[in-house]
Order: sequence, then C-alpha cells, then structure tokens
Amino acid sequence: YSTNYSYNLRIGSYTQRPAVFAWEDLTSGAPDLGVTNGGYVSGDLMGFAFPFYGRACSTVHVSDNGFVTFDTNLVNSYWNDRLPSTGQPNAIIAPYWEDLIPTSGVTRCKQFGVAPDRRWVMEWNQMMLYYMPTPGGYYTFQLVLYEDGRIKFQYGALDGAMSNGVSATVGIENFEGDTGIEYSYNTS
Repeated sequence: YSTNYSYNLRIGSYTQRPAVFAWEDLTSGAPDLGVTNGGYVSGDLMGFAFPFYGRACSTVHVSDNGFVTFDTNLVNSYWNDRLPSTGQPNAIIAPYWEDLIPTSGVTRCKQFGVAPDRRWVMEWNQMMLYYMPTPGGYYTFQLVLYEDGRIKFQYGALDGAMSNGVSATVGIENFEGDTGIEYSYNTS
C-alpha cells in the first residue's frame, strides 16, 4: 500500500489545508542521523529559527517514533497520545507518531533554499513497527518545516497491516499541551 498525500498547517491559528505532494529527494547530502530505538537526536539541525506557536525554535529533537519536538523536557514516548494533551511530549509536530524502530531504516534531514525561503526536510525512511517487525511492513514519510512557519507532512511508502494510521497520531501541539490540531488518532 502506498499513499501520496500531504497537507499544510499555517502559523497563527494553524489551519489545516490540502497541499501539493512534492517528495524531497534526500538520498544525496543527507546522511543518516543515527537515531536509535527509543532515542533522540538533538541540535540545530534546521539551520534557521522556526516560528512555532509564537516562539523562535532553533534546536529540534528528532525521535525515532515519527515526531519532532522543540520541548527541552525530552520524553521519547513510543506510546502515542491524543493531541492536544498536557502529558509529555509537548511542542510536538507528529507526521506519524507510532512505536517505530529504525532497524533497517534511516532518519535523515536536509535544508533547502536560501533565506528567507528556506525549508528543512526530515525523513523517516523504511521504519518498522516495533511490535510488528516481521512482516510489519515499512513506513516512509517526511516532515517539511518552512522558514515562514508552514508545516507539511508527506507520505511515501506506507506498507503493512497498520499503514492506514490505525495506531498512530498525526498532528501538532503547543508547548503547554493545551492547544493543537489532531488530524488523526488511532484511526484510518
């Protein structure tokens, strides 16, 4: 099963709307970040300050479980939750929050463009479900953060029994965990 779907979220009130699918090729110049099972990779990976819920965020924390967060209270939750939720993690952008493992996959990112029109692309490529490593299928998706505050989720190959999102959370949430957009939670 494969889907080519994407959507944008806008800064401010963060309204959801359809977007043009335009897969970003990260096979060149985007080495594996080395995110391990249950781990994070953190740093100034974007190369610009991303405006998120009224804050300029430079440091991003990438989880193997299909989300990024700007919160310094790092909790790498493999157990996805509803959005918004005051439980950790907060300040989250989740294109596919699920208990994923990078056993045969890679997590990589790359910046494109020049100021003030840069975009940062984070890709989870060939990830597997922790509780269904064989024959659970592979999950490949991207998060695109634009310097002007736009957010885009893109889905490449989603293969396997759970590929319709039936056990994942898709959406965004603010730093306090009391405001956000839940596109889906454990639904197809």
